[in-house]
Formats: sequence, C-alpha cells, structure tokens
Amino acid sequence: MPGNDAENIYKNDLDLLSPQSGDVYLVAYPKAGVTWMTEIVTAIYREYAVENRSVGREFSNAVRAHAFCDVCPMARRRNVHNQSKGNTNVVGFDANGKEVYENDEQKRRRIISLHFPLKRMEKMMPEVFTDDGVKFIYVARNPKDIAVSYYHFHRMNEALPTPESWEQFLDDFVKGDVRWGSCLEHMREWNKKQHDLSAAGKRGQLLWLTFESLKKDLHGAMRLISNHLGLNLSDKGLANAVKRCTFASMKADPNRNHSRNTIFKGDFLRKGKVGDWKSKFTVEQNINFNKLMARELGNNFSHLRLEDDEV
Repeated sequence: MPGNDAENIYKNDLDLLSPQSGDVYLVAYPKAGVTWMTEIVTAIYREYAVENRSVGREFSNAVRAHAFCDVCPMARRRNVHNQSKGNTNVVGFDANGKEVYENDEQKRRRIISLHFPLKRMEKMMPEVFTDDGVKFIYVARNPKDIAVSYYHFHRMNEALPTPESWEQFLDDFVKGDVRWGSCLEHMREWNKKQHDLSAAGKRGQLLWLTFESLKKDLHGAMRLISNHLGLNLSDKGLANAVKRCTFASMKADPNRNHSRNTIFKGDFLRKGKVGDWKSKFTVEQNINFNKLMARELGNNFSHLRLEDDEV
C-alpha cells in the first residue's frame, strides 16, 4: 500500500489533472507497455498537427503526465519558481521533455498515463467515466512477460525494493504483494469495464489492446488508435508516426529512453520483446502460472493473444 508521500502525490495529481474533455488516459499494469503507448499517441498527435494546421498547436504541444506514481521520476510533480510564472507546479512535459506548468496558457491536449487498478480509479476519479470526450486505451500483456520485466525493473530502479531472488519476486507477484497489486486482477477488472461501457452504449470510450498485437502489427494497431481518438491520418502521416515508435527508435533516443534519469541503474527500455518469460521461468513455474492464468482469467480472455506462450 502507498505511504503518505504517495497519497500526497495522488492528491496533488487529482488537483492538477482533473478530467477534461479531450483527455486520453493510457492505462496498463507496470511493464505492460504504457510508456510505449505514450510515445505512440504522441507521434499520432505530432503527425495530426502537421496535417491539420488550424488545430495543430494543441496537438503538437500536448502535455504528457505519468500520474499517481511515486517511484517514477517522470511522474513526480514539483513546485518550482519560474521567473515569468512565479511559484507553480509542473503538470507534465511536452514531447521534447520541456516542463509544462499548471497555469500554462497554451491550449494543449493531455496524454495521461497511469497504472491505477480500476476500483481505485473509480473511487478517486468517478467523473472520468461520465465525460464522453475522455478516451481510454488499455494495454494488456502476457502476465509472464510482465513478471520478468517487472523483476528487472525492481533491480534497476533505486526507488523500488531490490528482490532477494527471482523465485521470491515471482511468489510475491503471484500473490499480488507488489506495488499496484495483482496483475491478473488489474487486467480482469479493466476488461470487465470495457464490456460494461459497451453495454451502456459507450463502446467507443475504451480501446483494449495487447502488447503482443502492437509487436505483431504496429502499423495496423496505430491506425486503430488514431481512429479511436478521432484523428484521421494520411498514409504518409501514419507511416511517419509508426517509424518513430519502433522499439529501436525509442531505445536510441535519449529524450525517450529515460537514460538521463539517475534513479535508473540500467536500461529503462530493456528488450521490448514477446516471450522473454522463457529466460526466467522454470518448467514447473510455467505450468503453475499457466494454471493460475486459466483460473483467474478464464475463457473471457480468449481474445488476449498470449503469443509465443506454449506450455
């Protein structure tokens, strides 16, 4: 459970990031792909701005905020003194990493990424689901790949406890005794929310995607995302956006790979591949985890393609 510092961050973010029409919320369990999705939406906005000059600035100047997280330097709000603005809070950052202040006068779209479980979001931000102008994108991923990536993230993030061993971390992960709780419950709840919104006539509010589908067909997935956001890109514009969002492109760019954040002792963007669970899971661990997924996720997740995931 988060401590007082985290609760203060949550409260501050609620004040700074109260929902506005036009916001897009990117939701995923840690290491499922929310950083990648942030870059994807940013690239789509960038190309849309190029092709639509009359409204371009609000998209090209979009503010990106990783919200409600106390262990990620990209998320930490801080009060600063800016000579032209006085004392004010940093809401987030633009696509070039420049700070955006709470009393910024430019019209900007907001890209808000977060790891909130559904129940906590419904409790803290119930109004976010009532505004038809707010869009959601949820990114799911093979929980075994998440477990391995999250294990390595704990080992390289000085703000997180270093695991005693892979075996101990996996045991905690299965029990939900890690930050942000159970991965399977996280995906199950948000998937149910998608169905509930559809049943209420809001099918277009939440787009459900998987990390695996992004890896398999990034171009097709980004066309789906741009349509979900109501942004029609030309084939050339989409191709430019896709090129910017390959893993190799992101990993090579210091402005996007977070290599300048001293809190990280290794690569924030590590491998970005499907099936890396095989590097850590034993045969027995794999069998037991597959049984857990079958029990916790059931047939309702047949559409969640966990590719390269044979027993």
